[in-house]
Amino acid sequence: MRHHVQVPAPVDLAPLTAPPAPAAVAAWRERAERDPALAAALAAGKGGQRGCALVWALVGSVGGMLLGVILLLSSAPWGVGVFFLLLSAGVLVWVVILPRRSHGTPWERWARLDAFARRNGFSFSPADPVPPQYQGLLFQVGTEREIEEHVVSRDDGDFVDMGTVRYVGGTTDMRVVYRWGFVAIHLDRRLPQMMLDARANDTIAASTRIPIGYARDQILHLEGDWDRHFTLYCPAEYGTDALYIFTPDLMALFIDELAAPGTGVFDAEIADDWLFVYAPRGFRLDDPRLMARLLRIVDVVGAKTRARAAHYVDDRVASAAANMVAPGGRRLRRRWPIALILLSLVLVVWRIASAIAHL
Repeated sequence: MRHHVQVPAPVDLAPLTAPPAPAAVAAWRERAERDPALAAALAAGKGGQRGCALVWALVGSVGGMLLGVILLLSSAPWGVGVFFLLLSAGVLVWVVILPRRSHGTPWERWARLDAFARRNGFSFSPADPVPPQYQGLLFQVGTEREIEEHVVSRDDGDFVDMGTVRYVGGTTDMRVVYRWGFVAIHLDRRLPQMMLDARANDTIAASTRIPIGYARDQILHLEGDWDRHFTLYCPAEYGTDALYIFTPDLMALFIDELAAPGTGVFDAEIADDWLFVYAPRGFRLDDPRLMARLLRIVDVVGAKTRARAAHYVDDRVASAAANMVAPGGRRLRRRWPIALILLSLVLVVWRIASAIAHL
């Protein structure tokens, strides 16, 4: 498995490695102070990152401390309980108190990304309050969606779109801001929706990081060691179609380019005529290593997926030559979480009981 990232030859990463021009930094800072949209994006970014980290740190730490206390009070070895107490306290300190690694001021990042975009024929926007109307899952969840640090190619013939989707989830009492990095690669043909859930970026607390749960009877097992790296969801009765797209050589590219460690492990999704690559917690596109890897994914995985999709035909539609997918293959079936179902049942029972009590 390859871990070294090859930089696509036509792209110049020098603006991401050189110190930004002071005048450009000053211009972006002045623009951020004058533009209400950028000021709001900066405020949401700081509060959202800290708010999300605080929520998860508190949940995990309290749970770990309770477990530690229970172990200390039980017949388990005292060292196990102390371990969980210390680990929980350490997590809380690391996430909430200790400062995160600095990536420079926002306007320094924006100056570098703007210089990179101008050098390579892209366009750059630090905040885009009108997200693209994609059908990918990240563009269907939450509220108040916008794109942060948005880089888009100007070449319609080989279109690529990348940035960080920010959206609000949770309840009205506890709003949580989520961030996911994305790369959108245009394909020539529409395909059935397929979700590639990477295993290596899952956590102990959650068997998946993707924000939408899909029915598990749609999981397709592929040959080789594929299942060690990805869980592939495809619509029922579209297994043969998925095998047509995911030939062994394309499977190897997904494993090598998306599941390799280093600058992150990525999920992927095919929706309509788009291939999406996703990363929890967003992208730092001013990182030249990350940018090089993403552009290589576009150049290698995107091109191969486009080639595999070029002659795909869904024979379930009326016109076999049409660039369409039958309704049964356009979207995966979602799975309702057990906790949500139980909560809904409790609320229904409570309302019925309340209504009976007032009779």
